[in-house]
Amino acid sequence: MLTLLGQGPLTRAESTGYSQTSTHADVLAFIEALRTRGDPRLRVTDFGHTPEGRLLPLLILSNHGCFTPEDAVNAGLPVVLVQCGIHAGEVEGKEAALMLMRDLLDGHHGSLLDRITLLVVPLFNADGNDRIDSKNRKLEIEHFRGQIGPAGVGTRENAAGINLNRDYMRQQGAEMRLMQSRVCQPWNPHLVIDCHTTNGSIHRFAMTFDIPHVPDSGRREPIDYMRRRLLPAVQAAVKAHDGLDSFWYGNFLRDEGGEGMGWITYPHHPRFGGNYRGLTNRLDLLLETYSYLPFPERVRTTYGFLRESLRHAASHGDEILGLLAGCVTPPAEVAVNYRLEAFDHAPAEILTREPYTLSGAPIEVRVPYIGRFIGEQPVPRPLAYAVPPIVALFLVGLFWRGANVAGATATLLVGSGCGVALFLANVVFHWVHLHFLYAAPVLLLIDSSVLVGASLWTRRPSGRVDSVIWTTAFFRAESERLRTLPA
Repeated sequence: MLTLLGQGPLTRAESTGYSQTSTHADVLAFIEALRTRGDPRLRVTDFGHTPEGRLLPLLILSNHGCFTPEDAVNAGLPVVLVQCGIHAGEVEGKEAALMLMRDLLDGHHGSLLDRITLLVVPLFNADGNDRIDSKNRKLEIEHFRGQIGPAGVGTRENAAGINLNRDYMRQQGAEMRLMQSRVCQPWNPHLVIDCHTTNGSIHRFAMTFDIPHVPDSGRREPIDYMRRRLLPAVQAAVKAHDGLDSFWYGNFLRDEGGEGMGWITYPHHPRFGGNYRGLTNRLDLLLETYSYLPFPERVRTTYGFLRESLRHAASHGDEILGLLAGCVTPPAEVAVNYRLEAFDHAPAEILTREPYTLSGAPIEVRVPYIGRFIGEQPVPRPLAYAVPPIVALFLVGLFWRGANVAGATATLLVGSGCGVALFLANVVFHWVHLHFLYAAPVLLLIDSSVLVGASLWTRRPSGRVDSVIWTTAFFRAESERLRTLPA
C-alpha cells in the first residue's frame, strides 16, 4: 500500500514505501502543500510553539466556514478533534490523519465536511517526534514491547522527559498547557479521537479501543453512548469496509502480572487523557492500533477507524448535540475512587494465537472482560461557587498582614454575589459555559483582588484586634478553661 486514495501531496510514509515516518518539517511541508491549493474548506493555524521552538499546527476543515469556536457553535454541527502524536513514537495516527485530510478535501468520502467541523492536531509532541532513532520502540516481542517498522521513530516523552499522556492533571508540559488553553477549552469539541499504538499481549485485533473509565465522576450518558451506540457501529463498519477485527483495549491478565484468566484494561486515573476528558462530559475515543502489525497495515487500520468515526459523528450529529446539551451540569456526586471488575455479561472472545507467538496458529479464547469501573467514595459536587471567598480570606490573610476587617467584609459580600451570579449564568440559564473546576479559581482570583483592594483602600483599624482573631495563645487559654469543666 503506497497510498490510500489521494493523488495530492504524499506523506513521508507514502513517498518512502513506508520505510520512514514524517519529521516535523515533513508535516509542515505536507500542510503547506494543502494550504497552497487555496481550498476554502481548509484553515491552517497553530496553537503555539514547543519549548524547542517547533510550531504546533492546528488544521480546521469545514464546508460552512466554521473557523472559530463561535462559528462552530452557531452552525449547530458536531465539532470533532483528532489528536495525534502525543506519544511521538506511535506514528500511524500522524500519517493517517494527514492522508485522511487530503482525501476529504479531494472529495473521496462524500459530504462529511457538510455535517461536522473537523479539527486536526497532527503532531502534538513535535519535539519528541524529531528525536528519531532506530532504538526507539524496537521490536522485542519476548518482552511484549516495540513495533514492526518504520526504521526509526521519535520518543514517548517530550524534550523535557514528560509523558504528555500522563500530564493532564498536572499540566507540567508546555505543549499540554497550550493544547488545553488554545484548543480544547475554546473549541470544547463534542468528540475527541486520540490516536495511539499498543504492544503488549499477543492477539489478532488490528485495533483495540477504549472510552473514559470515570462513569461515576463525570456524566455517565456520554460514556454509555460511546459503548452502546458509536463504537459498535464503527466496529461493524470497519469490519465490513476494511475487513479488520477490533475489540476493547486490554491485555491478558497473566501478561499484566495477575493470576487467572481475563482481559483487563488500564486504570481510571484522570492523568490519562481519556479519563480526564471523561470528566468534561464529552465524547472521547481512544484508538490503540496493534504495534505488531507492519507499519503500512497500522496506518490503514488507523485511517479506517478515523474515517468511520467521522462518518458516525456526521450521520448522528443531532443525536450527539442533544445528548451533550443535556450533560452540561456535572453529576450531584463525584466518585473519587474506583474498583475494577469483570462485566456480568458473556465472556469476551479474544482472537489470539497458539503457541503464544506472532507466528502461532489463530485461535479464539473466551475469558472474562475486566473493564467495568464501579465508583467508590462518592462525595457531593465541590461547592465551587461558594467556597472561594472563605479560601481567599484564609490564604491572603495567612500570607499578607495588610488584610483588615473592611476588606474581609467586602470579600464575603462581593464574592458571594459573584458566586451566585456565576452559578445562575452557568448552571441555571446556561448563558456561559464554564466547567465547575474552572469556576473555583476564577472566583478565587476575584475574591483575592477584592480583599487586597478593599484592605488597601480603607484605613487600618486602630487598637488591638487580638479578640477577633484566632491565635495559639487563644487555643492554650481555651484548653485550660476546658480542663476545669466536668467530664
